[in-house]
Amino acid sequence: MHTFQGTGKAIIYCLSENPALTVKQTYHRILPVIPRPISYQAVHKKIMELEQVGVVERKNNLCFLSNKWLAEMAMLAQHAMRKIEIINDSMTDYHTIAEIREYYIQRYTNAAGDPNTLYKGNENGDWYERKDS
Repeated sequence: MHTFQGTGKAIIYCLSENPALTVKQTYHRILPVIPRPISYQAVHKKIMELEQVGVVERKNNLCFLSNKWLAEMAMLAQHAMRKIEIINDSMTDYHTIAEIREYYIQRYTNAAGDPNTLYKGNENGDWYERKDS
């Protein structure tokens, strides 16, 4: 069983394991996965906060994770996995921190080696030279 330091993380975990719980059921489910005592009121308040930011939805007194939020988290995870895969593939030739640092210095400066040229990722994860106006 997992242990969580934060109440919000514990609630998300419990709702991912047991969709459609009441606040009271959620409270009882998080007690074993949170290392410190917590009140029912604290859990209720955190669920309300998670509902306000779109993580949790409530219908007919039942709480469940928002499908929209889950889809956003899935997209974020896929994006991160692609980036990690690219980095891991590109790092196979480098064995020291100095080699990796040099790789990034060369990759993210312009052809002339100007270290003041800044690059930034766009929404597709591509890199380009930033033009300051």
